[in-house]
Amino acid sequence: MATGPAAATTGSSPTPEPPAGPACRYREITRSSASTATQEVAFIILDVIVLLPVPVPVPVVLAAVLGSGADRMLDVTHEWVGQNARTIGTVIEAVFAVYLIVKGIRAIP
Repeated sequence: MATGPAAATTGSSPTPEPPAGPACRYREITRSSASTATQEVAFIILDVIVLLPVPVPVPVVLAAVLGSGADRMLDVTHEWVGQNARTIGTVIEAVFAVYLIVKGIRAIP
């Protein structure tokens, strides 16, 4: 059976690991001893991961609401993302790398 962090630090009986999921992760972040800024970054990253699938239905909703008027908007967006895909990926990875570096430096005693 997995044990939670409380069992390791207090010597009490093992506690079951909480179920995985965004709500549990939010709870873990707020209960952590991390600084407020680190918690905010963790919330942002978790939100991006959890909400990543949300843009998938956006083109469908636009097409349903605007009809053929959405074609031009979607074509322009598709072209821009296609031309800038490498830059978009690089920026996302760079931001995450900076976060990890800052977190690592702060963890040095």
